[in-house]
Amino acid sequence: MTEIRLQDEAWEETEEDTEGLVDEWHVKVGDKVDAGQLLATVIVAKTKFEVLAPSAGVVAELMVPAQENFPRGQALATLTT
Repeated sequence: MTEIRLQDEAWEETEEDTEGLVDEWHVKVGDKVDAGQLLATVIVAKTKFEVLAPSAGVVAELMVPAQENFPRGQALATLTT
């Protein structure tokens, strides 16, 4: 199982306690995804980022609902391969 997190570059030049917001999920639990497929869009410090699948697999869990905040390092979803 692979945990999906927002890439480190999204947190550059932000305060340590800055939170992200899951703007929208583009997949649901049970969806088969390809490597590089768009999973979600998130917002950090007024900047939108894409969260992409690191490998092909199946979405096992969405850990942060859409329109909810999350801290740096939080797993957003899990993917089974």
